Amino acid sequence: MLDPRRLRTDLDALRAAVARRGVDTTDLDRAAALDVLQRERARQRDDVRARVKALSKQVGEARRGGDEATAERLSAESRSLGEDEKRLDAEAEAAARELR
Repeated sequence: MLDPRRLRTDLDALRAAVARRGVDTTDLDRAAALDVLQRERARQRDDVRARVKALSKQVGEARRGGDEATAERLSAESRSLGEDEKRLDAEAEAAARELR
């Protein structure tokens, strides 16, 4: 079992160690790529989640101010981003599962 932190910090040394044992490094390279993918999707998901939260606050402010048109537009944008968040979360989870 490999420590995922070593994939990020010491990939070349891991490759050399695995190669010295006569083992193909393809799986190691795939694991490193999956780690990068999982971390990137998680970061994107978190960015989208922060935007949804900010939009929700703006929706509330617009409704309190009586601007229903703006509130509806922001709500629609928030719903769309919510779908993106779900997709990114699923992609991050799939990469994490495969990495395990």
